[in-house]
Amino acid sequence: MKHTIGIDTSDLYIARTGVRGANDLVWAGRSANYAAKLSALCGSYSTYITAEVYNNMNDQVKFSENGKGTNMWTALKWNTFDNRTIYGSTGSGAFLD
Repeated sequence: MKHTIGIDTSDLYIARTGVRGANDLVWAGRSANYAAKLSALCGSYSTYITAEVYNNMNDQVKFSENGKGTNMWTALKWNTFDNRTIYGSTGSGAFLD
């Protein structure tokens, strides 16, 4: 099984919609939209994040060896969204240090 994770940060709104007894929660906001679009990217990375997420991350999850080693995220251009900068990671140690 292969999957991709997309992560963004922004204000997010939730609404309960549907008829009584058969309703669901709907998430609205940029982060829900971008995360869904990022997770649909196919490529050599298992995780994609926006520049806003990357810029707010602690160095310990950006760099190996407790924040002092190699950057575990690769800067990429998101061609379908105004060439925004996004970052990809294979996840090999990115969340384990």
